[in-house]
Amino acid sequence: MQSRFFVIALFAAAFAAYLWGNVTNPVLCYDPAQMIFTVLGLTNTSPPFSEPGTFLDAWRLNLSRNMDPGGFTFLLRYWALISTNHVWLRLLSVLFLGLGVFILYRLGVLLLRDRYLAGLLALFPLTNPVIAEWSLFPRAYGMEVCGVAWVSYLCYRPGLLRSRSGVFLSIAALSFFATSRYSFLLTLSAFVFAFGISTAGQRRFSLRMLFLLCLPFVPILIPLFYHLPENRDYISQFILSGKTLMETRDILRVNFGVPEALFQCIFFLAYAAQRGLGALKGRHRIFFWFLVLLNLSFIPVSMAGYYPWYLTQRFTIAVNIASYISLIPSVAILLPLLRKSAGRPRLGILGFLMAAAALLSSISMFRFDPYSDTLSVIQEAEREGRLSEKGYFSPAVYAEAKYLFEYGILKGHQSYADKKIVTGLWIVDKKIADEVDYAVISRADAGALALFEEHPAFVREKKRFYHLEYFVRKQGGLPGRP
Repeated sequence: MQSRFFVIALFAAAFAAYLWGNVTNPVLCYDPAQMIFTVLGLTNTSPPFSEPGTFLDAWRLNLSRNMDPGGFTFLLRYWALISTNHVWLRLLSVLFLGLGVFILYRLGVLLLRDRYLAGLLALFPLTNPVIAEWSLFPRAYGMEVCGVAWVSYLCYRPGLLRSRSGVFLSIAALSFFATSRYSFLLTLSAFVFAFGISTAGQRRFSLRMLFLLCLPFVPILIPLFYHLPENRDYISQFILSGKTLMETRDILRVNFGVPEALFQCIFFLAYAAQRGLGALKGRHRIFFWFLVLLNLSFIPVSMAGYYPWYLTQRFTIAVNIASYISLIPSVAILLPLLRKSAGRPRLGILGFLMAAAALLSSISMFRFDPYSDTLSVIQEAEREGRLSEKGYFSPAVYAEAKYLFEYGILKGHQSYADKKIVTGLWIVDKKIADEVDYAVISRADAGALALFEEHPAFVREKKRFYHLEYFVRKQGGLPGRP
């Protein structure tokens, strides 16, 4: 009992460290920073300190600048109207992540009848970097993770769909999560087909439920209808760009070489080994087909274009979390077999190993948003006394800097108020280099990077940053700095 309490306390400490280190980080990288301006009805090129736009402004920007249905966008809009502080903005994603963990805990209790083990398995997905990092972005990833957790729970509680209140709750929740990301369309399709296959013998119940389960497709297909004309270039460039044989080989190599693939394989093997255990096998049938169809639905989309069937990428976070969820039924299947062969085995070693993994993960994730060091560059420029001069921030960096200066911890900084910080369009105007003393360039902005690398009046700072290059004007190169 004491060892269990210690493991739970260790897990709680790891989870608290993970949340504290991530939620309190003031940096928002490009995607979430641009998301904040989108939900406020603004763009990252709006004049400094512009008043928030209307709901329709946010809707139009969501169509043109954000490839999501918009459910999380509008939740975040009204959330941000209360406060745009980075902690408050991240808390919305924390709520979804916490709800997802709770749903997995309830699933674990349902299958394992062991609250201690259910708690460990519910928190175990947080040891995965993709889930741990992207679920706390002010983006819809955490909402999608929560939606996949709910779908998995329904796989084991189909009885909820037999009562009127249960049907209303389930369909409403699925419809809500359908507005998170378009990839949830694949999750929803996999669940509907899995449900249809597993209940084919109950014709009346199956047909009625399949009709009702089609309703959540409405809130995801309506915005998709409006999105397609707005993003033809994006769709042709990424979604329908196709993959070469080498890229296809790389997908298979990456996917089958990560622990998440092993988790799925363990479940499939455990499920297949249940010969003669009809009742037990039937309990896991819907989830089995859901997991199979979820992978099969992501594969053709991945073959068609950029959207990857990669368990190591955020775009496939639904398959990633489903892989971790599959551990719960795997343990539920294998645990009785272990108990039959070895009495009642002690789970202390397993618990300690999982707790240690979670603790190490929380420490490694302590500094969230490693994709951006914009704040570090700004602080470096301030130490050198350059913020009093005119500086250029390339477009991919400017969104992050704009958030920091208008809503973040640099709010009210005089250099921004005096319009000493400027940006340009994605097509760089060469005259910009003649007007500024320093430049902060994202490596993604190839045009701006090439301009300042080749400009004879600028030199790259020796200090290295994760995704930025920092250029300063040479001595005697510009009025204002001798």
